[in-house]
Formats: sequence, C-alpha cells, structure tokens
Amino acid sequence: MGALTGELPDPVTDFAAWATATVRAAAARYGADGDECKAVRAAWDAVGVGVTPA
Repeated sequence: MGALTGELPDPVTDFAAWATATVRAAAARYGADGDECKAVRAAWDAVGVGVTPA
C-alpha cells in the first residue's frame, strides 16, 4: 500500500515509477495474480505506461 501512503521513490516521480508503485501496492494487498492487481496493470498498459517488474 506504499503507493497510497507516500512511499514513492522520489517526491517528484514520473508516471512509470507511479505505475510500478501502484501495481506493487495492488499486489501486496490482493496478490500478484489477483484480479485487482491485473486490472491496475492493464489500466497502465492501456495508456502506454510501462511497469517495472517487481
């Protein structure tokens, strides 16, 4: 849940870092194979923002 509570890599972060943080937060809460995590990853993919693998 770090993405939602301020544990981002840098106060001025880019979309890719934010995308990675939100996917990791979803994976931590719902599991990497959870529908919620898959939905977050798919949303970032849909707008063309890559996610760094965990």
